[in-house]
Amino acid sequence: MNKIWEFMYENQEKIRYRQTEYFSPYYEVSQESIKETEEQTYQVSFNSFYRYEKVFEALFDIDMKEESRELLFDCILHYLVCEEFKLGITGEEYEIRQCFHAIEQGVYGDHVQDMFLSLSKEKKHFIARTLYKQSRLRASVYLFAEAVTKILDNCVVYRNKLQPAVILVYIQEKNITNQQKILMALEELFLPLNYTMRIFKEKHFGVIEAEQTLEMDKIEIF
Repeated sequence: MNKIWEFMYENQEKIRYRQTEYFSPYYEVSQESIKETEEQTYQVSFNSFYRYEKVFEALFDIDMKEESRELLFDCILHYLVCEEFKLGITGEEYEIRQCFHAIEQGVYGDHVQDMFLSLSKEKKHFIARTLYKQSRLRASVYLFAEAVTKILDNCVVYRNKLQPAVILVYIQEKNITNQQKILMALEELFLPLNYTMRIFKEKHFGVIEAEQTLEMDKIEIF
């Protein structure tokens, strides 16, 4: 049931609500009540009498025009779904979802939007949560490193002691076109303007006392 409400919340602009013709005392909406239309939108048959009888009873007055009733029903349901999510989640989670939708809608730029849309739902939520944490903690460098290692596999982030404003990122692959796009987007989101990022791929730079990085012909020039 929670997944259905989440679906309705995330697809609000594509959904049109209508009063269901079949009533159940046990639920107000089911998976079978959601129908996809030819216009790639969704029609949701909603049992308004399950919880909202006092809200909607006036709409079903016999003197009200059918067209006006359908329009008002759809508008009110969109509002109630939003309110349902505000009441059913913590203030923090609400702010995280605001970050989620801001990135998704391109508020943080096209590069960030493209990167975000390519990720799994779990990674999208992690990015939104990290952006929320940044707005509270301002710990951009740490959060950048955390986001990079969470989103990308076989990736390590280093802080350069000799040049503290240079962040070193190593990816254990040769072809890193997709990873590089993600890195650039994460840099835009989290890394302070006075910091720069340097990417190493496949071959690692030498690290004293780390034997796996000191193999001949497998060391990147730093």
